[in-house]
Amino acid sequence: MKLLVIIPAYNEESNIDKVISNLKDNFSNYSDFGYVIINDGSTDNTKELLDEKKYNHIDLPCNMGLSCAMQLGYKYGYENNYDCAIQFDGDGQHQANFSLHVNYNLVLS
Repeated sequence: MKLLVIIPAYNEESNIDKVISNLKDNFSNYSDFGYVIINDGSTDNTKELLDEKKYNHIDLPCNMGLSCAMQLGYKYGYENNYDCAIQFDGDGQHQANFSLHVNYNLVLS
């Protein structure tokens, strides 16, 4: 089952590196795992950081809110043949070693 992690981000330049490292460190065993960061019109340097690090992301032209960011993430998942998707916040509050494994097991059940 191909799993997409949708990461909505607004002004997360100070957190997004840690979030992506956390995901990659804890999900490197899963071959069918992918992520997309939805940059929700950040006014800090989030966009520049995402471009520089070549993180998989989509930039919204202005802040459109969490539901719009998630809707875009789901559309990305559908268009890229993912089977399921979960949300993982861009501020670092979710820890992949716990929440992704729990969510992944729930989605597959």
